[in-house]
Amino acid sequence: MGNLIVEPFAVSHDAADPIGINVFSGKDKATVVTDTGIISDDILHRMDDSTLLVLEANYDPHMLRFGPYQPFLKQRVASDEGHLSNEMAAQALLMMKRPDFMQVIWPIVLKIIIMPLVTKQLENARRWWRTHWTGNEIATWSA
Repeated sequence: MGNLIVEPFAVSHDAADPIGINVFSGKDKATVVTDTGIISDDILHRMDDSTLLVLEANYDPHMLRFGPYQPFLKQRVASDEGHLSNEMAAQALLMMKRPDFMQVIWPIVLKIIIMPLVTKQLENARRWWRTHWTGNEIATWSA
């Protein structure tokens, strides 16, 4: 693939061999982290210094707890091998080492349980992001 270096790494999800990916090209680094229930120290290290980060977070703990899903599904989603909450994703962004310029893409699978609050949280995240890291961007992609 030319000058691209691709390095997979383990993530925590209840699937067969789930991975995240780092892609390096010169001084640029893209990181994709989807379908993980936690941000381990290793995952956080893999996110460090990314100029492009795709980080999936797809639930609010309060809305999940009181939402319409069956208890077994709520437990699965919130487990360490489930999915990342919006709050955990925000904490990871705060904890990672960030370059001077970076773009964050937050892919969201819109479901009834998360849609209203995610919209508000996303606007708050964008506002906070612009305040603290001028020149950086946070965007969403919905499926």
